[in-house]
Amino acid sequence: MEIGITGGVEDGVDNSGLSRGCKDVIYRFAVYKGLNPISPMFTIAAAFGNVHGVYKAGNVVLKPELLEDMQVYAREQIKATTGQDIERPLNFVFHGGSGSEKHHITTALNAGVVKMNVDTDTQWAYWEGLLKFYKAKEGYLQGQIGNPEGEDKPNKSYYDPRKWIRECEMTMVKTMKYIVKLGPLQMLVLCKCLYKSPLRPPSSPWMPYGTNFRLQDSYWASSAGNYAPDISLSRPLSPPLAPPLPPPPLSPYGFPRAP
Repeated sequence: MEIGITGGVEDGVDNSGLSRGCKDVIYRFAVYKGLNPISPMFTIAAAFGNVHGVYKAGNVVLKPELLEDMQVYAREQIKATTGQDIERPLNFVFHGGSGSEKHHITTALNAGVVKMNVDTDTQWAYWEGLLKFYKAKEGYLQGQIGNPEGEDKPNKSYYDPRKWIRECEMTMVKTMKYIVKLGPLQMLVLCKCLYKSPLRPPSSPWMPYGTNFRLQDSYWASSAGNYAPDISLSRPLSPPLAPPLPPPPLSPYGFPRAP
């Protein structure tokens, strides 16, 4: 559930919904109360000045401490009505996380963010690999034949997509390694299709032992044909509820076979 105004390049930067003080906290808890009886398995993308996409420096003012205010209010309300003392009852999503400063990310994680979207940063990371490759090999990419080594020299090994896509993947991996180290909580790469799988439920307060997810589980998910990753910030993994599933069988080319 997305609450508040999360602007972006698609509709202009707008963080006018940053906070309405007490009314804002009460409204967001009302959303929690409305959804929780239906199912506790949901997340709240509460705006705290964040925007999607890219933006000029200074246009965005993040205040992730607002999330902690919401947690405190929700904790007090739940304790008063049910007697349960849940430290952080709300599961937040950090929309527009790309380009955020580390201290803002850390504050958001400590306030209960369990998922952070960094699509824009990963898009650029992928493109950057191609850009660097082109600049380094420009003389070999102007035609199928003819390069700095000679007019009759072939260039197939340079314009072959398998060559430059690999360069894109390498810069993506470098960015992903940095993202994984950002927060104090363990970060996991999940594919969206995993959320629908009864075999691999997402981590939540209602799963106190965490999940079996590891970075390589994205390979398992790819058999469903969905390669679109989310970056999920989960609580530190504890002993799993069940033994990990065996890895999928691989084809001769190293890809998972469909079940």
